[in-house]
Amino acid sequence: MDSGLNEEPSGASGSTVLKRNSNDIAWEYEMLSDSKNLDKVKCKLCGKDFSGGAYRIKEHIAKIPGNVSAFQRSSKDDQEKCKTAIEEAKKKNKKKVTLDDELRQTVNVHGSGDMDDVIELEEMGSRKMQRTLEIIQVPMDSGLNEEPSGASGSTVLKRNSNDIAWEYEMLSDSKNLDKVKCKLCGKDFSGGAYRIKEHIAKIPGNVSAFQRSSKDDQEKCKTAIEEAKKKNKKKVTLDDELRQTVNVHGSGDMDDVIELEEMGSRKMQRTLGPMDKFATNINPKSRPPTRQQNINDALWKEKLHKVQQYIARWVYASGVPFNTIANDEFKLMAESIGQFGPGVTPPSQHQLREPLLKEEVDRVHGLLKPQEEEWKKNGCTVMKDA
Repeated sequence: MDSGLNEEPSGASGSTVLKRNSNDIAWEYEMLSDSKNLDKVKCKLCGKDFSGGAYRIKEHIAKIPGNVSAFQRSSKDDQEKCKTAIEEAKKKNKKKVTLDDELRQTVNVHGSGDMDDVIELEEMGSRKMQRTLEIIQVPMDSGLNEEPSGASGSTVLKRNSNDIAWEYEMLSDSKNLDKVKCKLCGKDFSGGAYRIKEHIAKIPGNVSAFQRSSKDDQEKCKTAIEEAKKKNKKKVTLDDELRQTVNVHGSGDMDDVIELEEMGSRKMQRTLGPMDKFATNINPKSRPPTRQQNINDALWKEKLHKVQQYIARWVYASGVPFNTIANDEFKLMAESIGQFGPGVTPPSQHQLREPLLKEEVDRVHGLLKPQEEEWKKNGCTVMKDA
């Protein structure tokens, strides 16, 4: 990667001055002391070292008291240039903070706020809240295949999937991928491949059974359903274990927990009412099996859907590959943001490019240390499928 540094000749001697790729006026008066620590700078005029980068040098030259010693021999012109640069930086930062706050206030995952919806939700219990969705046009593969259905030359529309259900079903409508038709009896079903497998396997509860399905077809569909359940259960377990590795509350020292309990700031499990759609975070695990559960489910699904809309909008706007969300690091990031709560400030480009990148490199090197010890003994190295 580009280091973000420039080397400039410092004079007739031919020596070089190391500086960052920046147009900040401070670089007229400073140079980097250490290429590995971009906050460590040296004043060209007096030779003093400072921590804090360009901002501290400008305070030094402008004779602004408080953080650094003043350069007593700086000219009036240099002082004014540095003071002006500091004031402009403060105004720019203040404007950015204001814009970020305004942007943050546009986020609302608690519903529309219509009181009629709240009253009706309370009366009906399980009524889904109305929501307004933004439709974003994204160029994408339809994910559909057309296959010849027989000698007549007509085609059967199916999804790009290896699910065994497609031996027995076809899509009824290319615009509704959950609407399918049984090839054997011609019935339409909502719920996609899963419902067709229940239909063929004669599993009661959700759909009518296909009475003429063979034993072999029934077994194939039952096996596919069981495997899907096991796969889903394993995924849920792995996701839960992954989520439990996230901790943004410190070391988890028991003394901290006790102190929080004593101060009364520990979060308590609670049930939800309609007004919670305007209020605090929802804990989906605290759901009593009553009418209250219906309200909780509606609120939880509504809030989760809105969160997912914001994530999707960022994916589309940034051109991020869709498979990125299956990455464990993405799941960890989402969990850490949820644990932190409202007001999360994303890292700056500088933080991503320098301190956070260095920390991550150091972390990965730390993870490799046990393997490196093994290499010395066995002569093996780390291999990865790309």
